[in-house]
Amino acid sequence: MPEAHKSVLRSFGRPGTTRFFGKSRRTVVMASTHKTVALVAVACLVARAPHTKSAQAAAPSPSDQIAPATQFSDSPQSFLQHAIRLVEGRRSISARVWQRAELFGKQLEGSGIYLEQHSDEGLQLRLELKFPLDGEPCLLLQVCNGRYLWRYEKFGPTAKLGRIDTLRVLQALDERGGTAGPNGLQPWPGWGGIPRLLRALDRDFDFSPPRVAELPGGFPTLRAEGRWKPDRLVPLLPESKAAPGQGRAGDPSALPSHMPHRVVLDLGRDDLFPYRIEFRRTGGVDSTDTHRDQLIAVMELREVVFNVPIAREVFHYDPGTLEYTEQTDRFLESLGLPR
Repeated sequence: MPEAHKSVLRSFGRPGTTRFFGKSRRTVVMASTHKTVALVAVACLVARAPHTKSAQAAAPSPSDQIAPATQFSDSPQSFLQHAIRLVEGRRSISARVWQRAELFGKQLEGSGIYLEQHSDEGLQLRLELKFPLDGEPCLLLQVCNGRYLWRYEKFGPTAKLGRIDTLRVLQALDERGGTAGPNGLQPWPGWGGIPRLLRALDRDFDFSPPRVAELPGGFPTLRAEGRWKPDRLVPLLPESKAAPGQGRAGDPSALPSHMPHRVVLDLGRDDLFPYRIEFRRTGGVDSTDTHRDQLIAVMELREVVFNVPIAREVFHYDPGTLEYTEQTDRFLESLGLPR
């Protein structure tokens, strides 16, 4: 394995408080000592557990106080928008993730870490995911120092490295009024991290009023279900299914098999942080059973820590002698943005 992709974890030396479904204990916040923390990969996230808050996290301001679910019953979309503002207000987020997704016609599971930090250079990110595929270890690493997003993917013996200029992406978004095309939806954090993933869901889906729910183990959440907004769905459909100008919302069953019909969000009841995101379809792939509910991807985050500084080196990536391709043009095209 290239030296740039090895990692050693060490303690920040700062204790935090981890709440495991209502029970608290002292834990230690973990970070990487190496320039490029070990990365690990899959195509969708899932983590089975609780959340962690830093003991150093600032006390919430009055505007951060979480309102009861009933407050959002008349305007359910404001529930997600309020959650986005809270996430974007965190100075840093560290979490362990466990993913499950259907990829290459197979059910894949993987785990890793997610790190995010606001800095003078911009939003810095690190996503590391590892999973097995046909008995071979696979790796996905995404690192952004605020300017360049590096993406390293290794599937068995095949590996590739690419770089995206996030400044060009931001400029293209500004020219489009900050809106990307529907194809920009991804079921895992990448460029823009969790905040942009939530904004994409808010942009593309209409959400039901949140209801009180629990994750396995009794972790308290507010749960809301989102379905495609007609103006975001229709451009993704074959022309015969879009029914333009006929006042129809379109038929989501005609979407490609990797795209969901709806999403389910579980946000922490006390902090509105997205601990679980599900992407679902009605009817299985290549199935005529239209009543079957299929989970095609799920993401959970665990041991979440807010507002503890992360070493800047964690967000630095040095390709060394590895060859890489410039992927900015292709990434802009995938978002429906001009190159």
